[in-house]
Amino acid sequence: MSPGIMSPGIALPALLAILLAPPPAHAGTIDDFTLVGDGNVITYSLPATATIPDHPHIVSLNATAPMIVNGVSGYSELGTYFLPFLNPPDMTLLVPSSIDGGELTFYGPYLLSFYTIPSSDPMLSNPDNDDIVATFVPGTYSITEESFTAPSVNYTLTITPEVATVATPEPGSLMLFSSGALGLLGIASRRHSLPTRKFRRATTRH
Repeated sequence: MSPGIMSPGIALPALLAILLAPPPAHAGTIDDFTLVGDGNVITYSLPATATIPDHPHIVSLNATAPMIVNGVSGYSELGTYFLPFLNPPDMTLLVPSSIDGGELTFYGPYLLSFYTIPSSDPMLSNPDNDDIVATFVPGTYSITEESFTAPSVNYTLTITPEVATVATPEPGSLMLFSSGALGLLGIASRRHSLPTRKFRRATTRH
């Protein structure tokens, strides 16, 4: 066998294994939020992870995004999500004024995990402070909306990661790739059967 040429009997199974392997899945970086309670369904999406710049008193993450309320789009979510310091609420959410005056304050399990990294701007920051990397923890949470003017209301919040997958090739594209690869195997086979024939290297002019 000539150096660099794989036997068709070996190459064909290897090629088929590559063609038939499922495409890999890659975790997304967006979380979907679904908040249900008091007759309302509120949905929006936020980045799963955010970096909070160095600050000695930061205990929360502020985020905004388009929001759908009871099937109606066009609203903007403005939320404050608290880190587990000093026993604050777990989040506050600005919503249409028709929902309990427009500001919901929730108590329950904290929604964020976090760790610290060296400050991204050490020249301007206190050298004793670090940046905080905060990540929403997926799951379903029972949280309670507390209000000074109305009884407490139980809500359910579900945080679901979006998962992006590699697109599956269309049958035509997959067949084209298969045919082209099998054609290369055919060339390799002919080379193997004619060891004394010289082949001129093909070049492409640009």
